[in-house]
Amino acid sequence: MPPCANSSHLNGPAVPPPVAHGYLSIHVTHRGTPLDALEALTEARTRSFTAHLLAEFPWAEAIPLRTCNRFETYISVPEAEGARVLAWARRRRLASGQFLKQGRDSVEHLFRVAAGLDSQLLGEQEILGQVREAYLTAKEAGWAGPRLSRLFERAIFVGRKVREETGLSQGGRSLARLAVDEVRRVHPELSSLRVGVLGAGKMGEKVTRRLRAEGTRMVTVGVRNRERRLEVARRWGVRAVSPPTLLRHLDGLDILFCAANSGKPVVRITRGRPIGEAPLTVVDLGNPRNVEATGPVHGVRIIDLEGLREAALKASQERAGLVPAAAALVARECQRFEAEEDQGEVAAFAQKLLTGAETVAREMRGEALARLRGPTPPERVLEDFGHALVRRLLTPSITRLKETRGAERARLLAAAERLLPLVSHGS
Repeated sequence: MPPCANSSHLNGPAVPPPVAHGYLSIHVTHRGTPLDALEALTEARTRSFTAHLLAEFPWAEAIPLRTCNRFETYISVPEAEGARVLAWARRRRLASGQFLKQGRDSVEHLFRVAAGLDSQLLGEQEILGQVREAYLTAKEAGWAGPRLSRLFERAIFVGRKVREETGLSQGGRSLARLAVDEVRRVHPELSSLRVGVLGAGKMGEKVTRRLRAEGTRMVTVGVRNRERRLEVARRWGVRAVSPPTLLRHLDGLDILFCAANSGKPVVRITRGRPIGEAPLTVVDLGNPRNVEATGPVHGVRIIDLEGLREAALKASQERAGLVPAAAALVARECQRFEAEEDQGEVAAFAQKLLTGAETVAREMRGEALARLRGPTPPERVLEDFGHALVRRLLTPSITRLKETRGAERARLLAAAERLLPLVSHGS
């Protein structure tokens, strides 16, 4: 993988050179795009964008990665078609602040994402699972071929390695934990408050488990499926009800965490709390947002992902000293992957060669073992086996070589002498 141009904003004046080694990625992230614009890049938009891309370039590979803080698509294309795909990508207008990366820059960015170095909360744990889920989803859909599969499998490996060797994620750093810690900062008596959790997916489960670890006793979870409600109540040690039931009893809650997987608001707050009653804190972890409020509502405080940014920044600053070691590890792994990619064709050929030789040896081994049980001396059996194996492996190549003529034969003979040291041993 030769050196490639740095990332460039799509609206910038510089035109990056054609993709050099088949990797291209399109990015919209929390670093340059507001939450409102990120919300518009829904799961449906992700599928539509990928389908459009692969319809335009059916020989390409693509893996979209969408989280609450990013919308990214990683693309692998034949080298000769890189300029066409790059031109197509530059015409896409997804949101403000979007940018492109190419070649090694795409690889290193993905490694940094998987490692938690590009997250709003430095070292967050959820992103590694999201990278893995994006890869498996794309593979099942037929979008990811061998090149992007290798890339994402290596990114997952690097993400784990950074966490294990640098301590960047030590202490269970996650958006769920950050949200609970932020609420506890406002409500130190969290363990005695009445808390609701809307949603029992991955985020809802992490929030609930964190609340239980904090000693919160009165937790009610809104779960859509009846069988799932029974499972949640039994496994998490909480009260589980249907989402409408939970929302009908908002007046009985002090805190509500919203982590529903929905493309539109599912909680509408139209009235506040009477003066003198305990306020309600609503934490909206949805993207798009789960909560819609009709203007400022007395006695109700809403914290969304945008509101958690300051807390994430503060928590990230506490781990800033670990970044250089993590970044250096990512750079080394990127360089290693780059070297392996450069040797990819050789490695693939070598694997085919070794697999073929092992198959021939395995086929002939049965005959040799049978002869070893007979009267022939073992030394003779092994010698015959060796001669037969060599002839079986080399005769087809020698036959094809004899069929060549002139310059082609001279070229192949020279290549054989260079690649096969045993030729010089036999002279």
